Amino acid sequence: MEKLVLTDNTELEIMDGASLDYIRIQTDNFAALDQIAGALKKEGNLAKVQFKTDDEVTGEYEDLYLERPMFQEADMTPDGNVVSVIAFREKTELEKRVDAIERGQEIQNGALEDLGQVVSEIAEGGEK
Repeated sequence: MEKLVLTDNTELEIMDGASLDYIRIQTDNFAALDQIAGALKKEGNLAKVQFKTDDEVTGEYEDLYLERPMFQEADMTPDGNVVSVIAFREKTELEKRVDAIERGQEIQNGALEDLGQVVSEIAEGGEK
């Protein structure tokens, strides 16, 4: 059995013959695609992705970008299942740098918010 394992260890069963830019996923119905979409869009969940056959890692990638549209193909098979196609590519160096800048900015924003809260508490304590 082929699997795609996301950063948070979510395992998605995939069909044989997958490559980074062409991954077929079979589900019982179209509604199941919502769960797959949620896992793929989860923050940081494409930081490290593995392809496995049974329990053997056959490919490992870091810093992936999910191509759009998310489901490039989605069709119902004669037996009522749904086969959809997703595709990834590795992030460019520029995209990786932008991600690092955004993470740094989030840390700075959090620190400034904490500092503002401490200053407010000190000011409130001094007024009593």
